Amino acid sequence: MKSLLLLTAAVTLLSAAPLYSADKAADVPLEKCVVNGESFAEHHNPPIEVEANGKKMFVCCRGCQRKFKRDPEKYLKLWDAALKAKTAGN
Repeated sequence: MKSLLLLTAAVTLLSAAPLYSADKAADVPLEKCVVNGESFAEHHNPPIEVEANGKKMFVCCRGCQRKFKRDPEKYLKLWDAALKAKTAGN
């Protein structure tokens, strides 16, 4: 009985998890995460905003958030380069 209750609770929590939001996608200027190269649209959860030294960017998941925190300057440089490339391509 205990395992049935735990299973029910888990299913309820998972079904209540937010799906990827198109509205949130409009806030993200890039289509891919600069940490792992995956598309933001491939994830069920919205992009995660991260910040270092007053600069903000987005990552696709908590794993990338942890990597960003270990070396924020590296990923901020990649983010800036990707934004410049996108702007130059328009």
